Amino acid sequence: MRTLLCCSAAVAALLVAGAAHATDIFAAAPAYPTVFSPVPLYNWTGLYVGVNGGGGFGNPTWASGPDGLWGRYSTSSGLVGGTFGYNFQTHLGRLVLGEEIDLDAARFHATITPPYCVQGCEFRSTWVGSARLRLGYAFEQFMPYVTAGLSGANLTTDIPGLPFGTQSKINLSYAVGAGLEVVLADRWSAKLEYLYMDHGGITCALACGSTANRSSAHGFNDYVGPVSFNFTENVVRVGVNYRLWDK
Repeated sequence: MRTLLCCSAAVAALLVAGAAHATDIFAAAPAYPTVFSPVPLYNWTGLYVGVNGGGGFGNPTWASGPDGLWGRYSTSSGLVGGTFGYNFQTHLGRLVLGEEIDLDAARFHATITPPYCVQGCEFRSTWVGSARLRLGYAFEQFMPYVTAGLSGANLTTDIPGLPFGTQSKINLSYAVGAGLEVVLADRWSAKLEYLYMDHGGITCALACGSTANRSSAHGFNDYVGPVSFNFTENVVRVGVNYRLWDK
């Protein structure tokens, strides 16, 4: 009996010592991530380039003096061009700040023939662009954003048949809009965007009518002086961007 008790005590002591040793081993073992560890949020930070295409359309106004005649004209064009920009995902987590520059080829064209005029005045613009700030909120691979900044365009007016009837200028004004950008793959993303762009105005040196005659309709001279074009457009376009380098 005494021998059995001694053997039992020895086995118990070995079990206690083994359990203590095992506890020390597991306590010292390195921690490994579980299979179901949360996936980190996609980070939008980086420099990117891209291409875009779409269309611009609008019904801006024209006006002439001294009679104060005015009206609206329709203008539209396809757009295709390039994009260059940078995104920075802030330490606030989902907030993304960015800046973007784009330049698109265009073919805006309209002809206005005011009352009392035989000749008309042609308006054209062959390129439009913008330099804007973007503010986005990232839902991992989806980022809606708002944007605002400068717009630019070349404006030309021409009186057909008049040797020196052409005038040209480059205008800077403003652009505002909103869009949605979606990650397609690691470095590729696509966007759908709307912009309202104001490109300012330009004057066409058109002169028609006679200052000697009065119009019974409104009591002013039947004379049309320079015609001023205002150029605004609504832009809807899609784009594909490639991120050159990550954060």
